[in-house]
Amino acid sequence: ADNDNHHETDDRRLVSMMYDRPSCNIDVESQSCLDNATPLSSLIELAEASGSSSSRVIVPCNTCAYVDITDGSTITLPAGLDIVGRLSFPSTANLILSTQSIFIQGILDMVKPNMGNKVTVSLYGEEEDAYFYPHDACDGGYDVACGARANVGKKPIVIAGGKLNINAWDPSCPSW
Repeated sequence: ADNDNHHETDDRRLVSMMYDRPSCNIDVESQSCLDNATPLSSLIELAEASGSSSSRVIVPCNTCAYVDITDGSTITLPAGLDIVGRLSFPSTANLILSTQSIFIQGILDMVKPNMGNKVTVSLYGEEEDAYFYPHDACDGGYDVACGARANVGKKPIVIAGGKLNINAWDPSCPSW
């Protein structure tokens, strides 16, 4: 039967493919990487400086970054966030992160925010699908000609080869 939500051009290969962490991530789990981490705000500025509204904010391979936004402001990343290296949300983070997509190929760490701080992730966008570009298979680029590129739909959070470490809730709170 036809499904109005399915298009012949949909490419949902991501579901059936196996992804490894990018081979260039040799130091992202070390303390020295975290000690020398780059502020996320500087990576956002770098993407904005490219002058293109389609510039995805990228945490580069084998790079550690930390969220340095502490004033509760809303940070909008219209072209998405691709964590190829490692991004840490320290307890001092306090922001609303608004974006169309999040890709985790490396590591995303989050700890419980300090009292009075809050981290909110808000996904938006219904206009166009997001595409995942596996770092190694696409030679670290975002070329639409990359044969490994995968359509992941609208408002995705994709963990492909990466790790998501969230320790942001009171461990005494019951969960299922």
